[in-house]
Amino acid sequence: MLAERRRQAMFSIAPVHVDAIASGLKRWEFRRVRVTLQPEDNVLIYATAPVSSVVARFRVGGVVMGTPEHVAALEEDPHQRCVASDYLEGSTAASAIEVRDFAWLPEPQGIHAFGLQRPPLSYVFVS
Repeated sequence: MLAERRRQAMFSIAPVHVDAIASGLKRWEFRRVRVTLQPEDNVLIYATAPVSSVVARFRVGGVVMGTPEHVAALEEDPHQRCVASDYLEGSTAASAIEVRDFAWLPEPQGIHAFGLQRPPLSYVFVS
């Protein structure tokens, strides 16, 4: 039987949040839309300006969808929970993506290396 091929997505994330993920302070990444990611999918991180490069990756540990309040409550750190709650406010369908196996890329890469012309607004699947 052939092994199931895992999908790869790219997220746009502000550098301050990339640093919080890298330090382990932020264990969930939030989206204001319902995502179609699955556990074990891979996510490339595009750090927004002033970095403006693909700088890291992580594996999806799990995905939780629900109300903004329910989803933001997953974040254990009180400050990160408040940031998530503010970000998700007004969303009708929120998603939380569990970050596992975070790693910096050896070298930052441009989005063109992944077949994109512009950074994703929220996320996009890439090859």
